[in-house]
Amino acid sequence: MIKESVTYGVIFYVLLSAWQALFEPQILWINNIGFAIVALIVYLILEWFIKVYKARKNNK
Repeated sequence: MIKESVTYGVIFYVLLSAWQALFEPQILWINNIGFAIVALIVYLILEWFIKVYKARKNNK
């Protein structure tokens, strides 16, 4: 689960950086890192909610 979320965060970071490199005059590195970390945390939380939901659904 963590390996997938890190991969998702890195992909998000690379895509944001590439987008800014192509269409913006400068790349905002700190903002991209922050957005990637937020994306990683959101992905982890969503996966955790899905895991808990499936476990509770199977117990009923």
